[in-house]
Amino acid sequence: MQHYSPELAALVEHHLTSGARVLDLGSSTTGTTQVLLARQCSCYVEDLPDYLDQLQPDDDPIAALDQHLLPKGKDMRFDLVLCWDLLSYMSTEVIAHLFSQLAPHFHSDTKLHLLQAKGRSPASRPTTFRWLQDFCFDCQQEGDVELPSWRHTTLMLQRSLQPFTLVELALQGQGMSEHWLEYVMAFDARAGDKRLHSVAAQSARSVRESAGQAIALPLLQQMLQSLPPQAAALDGGRKTGRQLQGLHQHIDTLYLEDVLASVAWQHHLNPDDDNSHFSQALLRYREGVQLDAVLLWDIPNYLSEQQRQQLPSLLQRIMKPGAHVHCLLINRTGLPKVPVAIDVIQADQCELSGEAVGELVAPPLSTISLLKQWSELTLRRHQLGTLANGLTYQEYWFVWM
Repeated sequence: MQHYSPELAALVEHHLTSGARVLDLGSSTTGTTQVLLARQCSCYVEDLPDYLDQLQPDDDPIAALDQHLLPKGKDMRFDLVLCWDLLSYMSTEVIAHLFSQLAPHFHSDTKLHLLQAKGRSPASRPTTFRWLQDFCFDCQQEGDVELPSWRHTTLMLQRSLQPFTLVELALQGQGMSEHWLEYVMAFDARAGDKRLHSVAAQSARSVRESAGQAIALPLLQQMLQSLPPQAAALDGGRKTGRQLQGLHQHIDTLYLEDVLASVAWQHHLNPDDDNSHFSQALLRYREGVQLDAVLLWDIPNYLSEQQRQQLPSLLQRIMKPGAHVHCLLINRTGLPKVPVAIDVIQADQCELSGEAVGELVAPPLSTISLLKQWSELTLRRHQLGTLANGLTYQEYWFVWM
């Protein structure tokens, strides 16, 4: 079986520069080391397949892992970590311990790449990926000893790999094997600052404290069904605590960027700022990224008028002509501190988690105001809905012409 890795190709082409350091958790037999050396990168191999093979049933996996890990210089920092499918052969506790040990060697721009079996249990042993050419790998099962395996959900991985957060997920791009999911995660150094009570940091707590309720979003469902095969989309909601399976039924490549967390962090860095501009790093993707759809949920409610006006021009850089934009406005007296989360559970079912009403005072956002501020977008459909608690909301489907 062969597999082309579009995410790894993009990381090497656009993320790594001459002198970059790569930590490969796999073995040196993949051939990737030689490719990276040819690009003047430094590559360090941990050979975790050997650790897994040597582990005995009575061994303490965490103590054995500590003995296996190679010593690293105090000032050594890695730009990219290659996990292959190895995390499927470690419990969440071992994964969390592994990355806590490696955390001192990451920086704010460290990326992590991993693969998981799609729609099936992991194989009896980790896959051996052998470089063929142009980020295409021959995938083989080698060895006779069956190893314990785990089928981790996206949420379980994000919890175990904190403070890494998911930024890209590829399901079935051109040349990809149908058997693999590819994840790209980014190290978020801000997550270690316990004093920062940002929107993103509070979101997971909101999910635990508030039971979800059904919300009918027929325009969203119609929009998703209209997307082309192998569609790419941006979800601007929070990254943690999400159920993404429903979106993956319609979207091959899903980018996650917590817009409101970026706004909160920008305000934290510049508390005296008038909150009229976005961070320059917001919605900056590698050259060539073109989206078919953008999901903004109720984000416009939390933005200033200036930010709402700037948002279409930021999106323009990464949207295809004819791309779709979806959002909604909940008619309420005050905004909650923690925005609601909306998940697509399946084809005709969406769920809203969190409190829809709060104490934050914000000027009501009307349809007329939104149309004026988003004059670059064309309103395709507009529909009213009602939650079980009686709150009404407005659903919008825009098109970039």
